[in-house]
Amino acid sequence: MTEGLDARLAASTRGRYGVFTRTIARRVGFTEKQIKDRLAKGVWRAMAGETLMLAGCPSTFEARLVAATLAVPGAAGSFESAGRVLRMPCCDGEMPVITVPRGSNHRLPGVRVRESSDLLARDVVRRWGIDVTSRERTMCDLGRVLSTDDLRTVYNDQFHRGFVTLEGAYGVYYRYARRGRPGVAKVRQVLEQYSPGFAVPESVLEQRTLDLLRGAGLPLPDGQVELTFWDQLIGRADFAYIDERIVIEVDGRLYHGPEVFESDRERDNAAGLAGWRVLRFTWKMVTERPDYVLATVTEALEQAHRRAA
Repeated sequence: MTEGLDARLAASTRGRYGVFTRTIARRVGFTEKQIKDRLAKGVWRAMAGETLMLAGCPSTFEARLVAATLAVPGAAGSFESAGRVLRMPCCDGEMPVITVPRGSNHRLPGVRVRESSDLLARDVVRRWGIDVTSRERTMCDLGRVLSTDDLRTVYNDQFHRGFVTLEGAYGVYYRYARRGRPGVAKVRQVLEQYSPGFAVPESVLEQRTLDLLRGAGLPLPDGQVELTFWDQLIGRADFAYIDERIVIEVDGRLYHGPEVFESDRERDNAAGLAGWRVLRFTWKMVTERPDYVLATVTEALEQAHRRAA
């Protein structure tokens, strides 16, 4: 009778290096007594937390990483371990590293556990039967543990082999980066070497700006506003306080060419002649100097209200 259960369990662990959990064993049909009996006889052996392993399977790095990820709900192999699974250079550590949801408060013997409040489902992929962070997320995480030279080697390798695009790497960086986060400055330093003129996608920067204003309790401006004095010019205002006659432009470009500079000044002049004030903020201002952005918008609104009084 139990032979059939053993066969079903073996089938369920195929591709997962013979690793399973007590929950999986019970789901297959094993009783708690049968589980304890197999552990006592050495048919199975205990791994991390509630994870178990068929005794005949080797305890490889991959098996230990699977066991660690199965031990904590929502966990994924990360940092050097994800890099190793994804065949990235400079990632050859033997100790499994996993990222778990913040507050999980798990400690596993022989495993480095890191907590994160922003590990999203889209940041996790399955490779070789192991749940690990995506290439782009892993590359951001590696900024925390690798030297600048090694991190550059990783980015060079992933771009050269076509596994990651520059836009994809920037996209995850913009979502992941926050002031004071370890490794963020190093990742930005490496990324800027590939495309100094790369621009933050409009939607990302505009949403960050709105979130900043909303979080401070400021009134929200209208978005993508067509202004009559720009009829002959290109584009719309990113944001505008219509009654206060204030334009807010947010710019994710790291550097500006002469043509962009000229067109921006022409738009500013047209707005000024029409009696509007233009405020310009960069990605760095919004993400690293939010107090400055809020103070500037607040003062502009207060001046407009004083003029109208």
